[in-house]
Amino acid sequence: MRSLCRNSLLLLLGAGLMGLSLASCDDLIEPDISARHVLLLTPTDSSRTAVVVQTFRWEPVANARSYRIQVASPSFASPTKAFHDSTVTRTFFTTTLVPGAYQWRVQAVNGSYETAFSTRGFQLDTTTRLTGQTLQLGLPAAGAVTNVPVVNFSWTGLPMAQRYQLVISPNPRAGGGAALDTLVGTATAVSLRLPRTSQVYQWHITALNANSSATSATRTVEVDVTPPAAPTLVSPAASALFLTLPVTLTWSHPSTDVVRDSVFFYEPNQTALFSGFPKASSGTTLVLPAPAIPLSTGTYYWSVRSVDRAGNVGPAAAKRPFIIQ
Repeated sequence: MRSLCRNSLLLLLGAGLMGLSLASCDDLIEPDISARHVLLLTPTDSSRTAVVVQTFRWEPVANARSYRIQVASPSFASPTKAFHDSTVTRTFFTTTLVPGAYQWRVQAVNGSYETAFSTRGFQLDTTTRLTGQTLQLGLPAAGAVTNVPVVNFSWTGLPMAQRYQLVISPNPRAGGGAALDTLVGTATAVSLRLPRTSQVYQWHITALNANSSATSATRTVEVDVTPPAAPTLVSPAASALFLTLPVTLTWSHPSTDVVRDSVFFYEPNQTALFSGFPKASSGTTLVLPAPAIPLSTGTYYWSVRSVDRAGNVGPAAAKRPFIIQ
């Protein structure tokens, strides 16, 4: 891949900008990795396996920003059964495959250069045994939090599975009722309505066929329908006097899962908001600058309300006045 900086130089030189320092451009050109080689690790070349969830691994290449991995069946010369093409920043890639012959290859890439592909082949044997297979979970993500009691569960199917069983149980540390056991059939996704109460759940999937089974790892999902408490307004104190702006508003959170706040700044009638408000804040401080907010003599009011990580909106703190003299 040709250097982006070198292309820019040619354009500038063509425009008559001859004074541009070549040394400064050299500082922007990324290291040339085109002569380097990606060392593939697993699966090994010409290997045979019956594990359908394959994790491809390779050694990192210095100065690479990302890696392009391609998987083809039966070969790149004749990819008639399957072809995957992905770009990743990590040095591994996991996917679920069906039995057959495969080739896989990886190249390292940065903003200016790329290596040649390194290629290997392997054979994925036909099997009906689920024992030893890995179930990849999709949604909800590990540790997900939601305020919507309808939760979408999904996973990547295994070709030898005949049905799937979803087991959901309240996290024992949080208390709750009995486990929910759902036989899904051949589907690899299901939506369930959970009780509209704040509760942490554990869930996993078991794949089944006539002679074997495989169980996924366990994840947690939290249904949180409890709004955060109103923030505590800290300063300025009620009816504090100021001669000029800026005025710094500060507050604190009684709740521990707040992710952002909305700050309300009212005109003296306590109803109309100043232009630009409410303002979102990820911290617990907001400065009312001058002259961006022109204030005349009078009494003004402010308040804050919080949003938690599940998206619940809490009540606003009681309006607090301060006075411009």
